[in-house]
Amino acid sequence: MPTHNKNSSKNPNIRATVQSGVQNSSVQRLTPTPMLLDNEVICTPDVLNRNESDKTVGNLVFMPVDPELFNNVARQAAEAIAENRNANKPSQIRKFYDELCMWETKVSLEPMRFDDYLPFILMLNAKLAYAKGRRLVDANFVKLIGDCLKQVKTPETLRICKLFFEAFLGFYKELEDK
Repeated sequence: MPTHNKNSSKNPNIRATVQSGVQNSSVQRLTPTPMLLDNEVICTPDVLNRNESDKTVGNLVFMPVDPELFNNVARQAAEAIAENRNANKPSQIRKFYDELCMWETKVSLEPMRFDDYLPFILMLNAKLAYAKGRRLVDANFVKLIGDCLKQVKTPETLRICKLFFEAFLGFYKELEDK
């Protein structure tokens, strides 16, 4: 027996109204032309602001773990991100770190559910785009975290991603206080 929402019994035309409104919508969908950066990162032209330089961090490879990943690579990333004093506020960066920690904790408690959690982990990219659109973070930070999230394929790479972000955050805090 089908279940019905008690609100739909009050007004059976609600569903039809919503559907017809969607079908008759005059919203134009714009699909930006993708471009390739560094032979690896695909983004759209609106992701990068023309006033911002696109700085990349070398050796940002999680597997196998480079001995300098949590040291020099994280420091270089922090230096590149700290250059923009108008964006990349510590509270915004911390927000993304906290969410990544939350997902890493969930995965560490239930590693078999990693595939279920992965779409939500990768949704951080959408949240980064939103924060960039509000000018809370810049293109360099979006690219850094996007490059990190691209490498998250297993619970172990998620753990390395979180540890890299932790190291980055430590160096960033040092630079931000100066």
